[in-house]
Amino acid sequence: MVRRGLKRFLSSLTLLVMAVGVMSQSVFAAPKVDPKDDIGKPTVISGPKEEKKEKEEKVVSDNGWIVLGQEGFSKKDAEYTTIALDNNGVPYVAYSDAGNGKKVTVKKYTQKGWETVGKEGFSLKAAKNISLAFDNSNIPYVAYIEEPGKRVVVSKLSKDKWVEVGVSAGVGDDVSLAIDSKGTPYVAYTYSIKGLLGLGANGITVSKYVKGIWKPEFNVGSILNNNKYSEPAIAFDVKDNLYVAFSNNGVNVVKASGFDRWSYLNVTSKPKKEVKFISLAIDKEGKVYVAYQGDKEKAVVSNVSEGENWEVSEGKAEFISLVLDSEGTPYVAFADAKNKDKAVVKKYEDGKWNALGDKGISKAKAKFTSIAVDSGDNLYIVYQDDANKKKATVLTYTSKFVVTFDTDGGTPIANQLVPYNGKVQKPEDPVKYGYVFENWYTDKSFTQ
Repeated sequence: MVRRGLKRFLSSLTLLVMAVGVMSQSVFAAPKVDPKDDIGKPTVISGPKEEKKEKEEKVVSDNGWIVLGQEGFSKKDAEYTTIALDNNGVPYVAYSDAGNGKKVTVKKYTQKGWETVGKEGFSLKAAKNISLAFDNSNIPYVAYIEEPGKRVVVSKLSKDKWVEVGVSAGVGDDVSLAIDSKGTPYVAYTYSIKGLLGLGANGITVSKYVKGIWKPEFNVGSILNNNKYSEPAIAFDVKDNLYVAFSNNGVNVVKASGFDRWSYLNVTSKPKKEVKFISLAIDKEGKVYVAYQGDKEKAVVSNVSEGENWEVSEGKAEFISLVLDSEGTPYVAFADAKNKDKAVVKKYEDGKWNALGDKGISKAKAKFTSIAVDSGDNLYIVYQDDANKKKATVLTYTSKFVVTFDTDGGTPIANQLVPYNGKVQKPEDPVKYGYVFENWYTDKSFTQ
């Protein structure tokens, strides 16, 4: 109840999505003024302009995942989409760009949306199996297989232009890129060359860039045509120890353990089918995780260090991508055949794998899913989006929302941290001289 002679004062509450910073929602209180009061006419302070409903529905889904920028932001089809965050948490996406002869294009997310980094379609030829990483100076590097010819190429951004690092890192079929804490780039690539009488050359090579050349650090292979090596993945732990995973009669993980010494970490016994879609991650304690498509074509995640294995997907899973947050919690993304090949992200918590958001976060079929996480544990996933003419789309997810209260000169109220789909706790009524607090509102018209 409002006492005569006092004014109701404006109060507002703002909900900010930490992961994106582009969406806000404000609530207001409608003031009443007593004309006899000598405090003066109150000023209504407006919050951020309201988004049109159509745009809001396009940006926010009902499962917690938010479209980052424009859906389908690539010019045409995007293949081999991959996402990485720079040292400031800015998302970058690299892909084979059908709008530019399937050459490599890199874009980054800014306040203006997705902007091209360097030149669109900068590679000399068409590219596949693209890998993206940043050095300690925040310079982006991209590795890819050039077609035709299978040349392994690494390029970096220099003065807003993409330049090749060295002449060529090798010749191969698949490639993975990582950069150590000193800024030295490493590539792991597999190769397969068929010969006569069942003989050929198959294997995996790991090279690092030293003094202008790519120097091989590790190589293992076979001369048998049917002894295939594929699906390389490379990663460093916090102590700069190098790990490499690859497929050869199962999942293999090797660790660099000194000068020209490598130790094998067993992951799987000999499988019935070729292992595909290998992804590798190491937490801050040195625990090694690897994800892959197993015997039943389901997504499997293994804690290599502790010998734990989980079958994550319900059915066939493709384009599997693994990441660990700051607490070492694993997340895995994949295209799920049980749900019309939509993108799925699952998180390991309380001893089981739970879908994050829901089962199938993309609107339609997704390919080339790739996941990344920033220092605030906000997730990002990129994929080729069948609902948008096979162009690239990025979604982001955060379970952390900051609620701030604007009391228009009244007593300050501390921010609240509210989980997705959670409820804001009503604070104590703010106090302001000459006014009586009435209510919190969610619109500028002070009706809701």
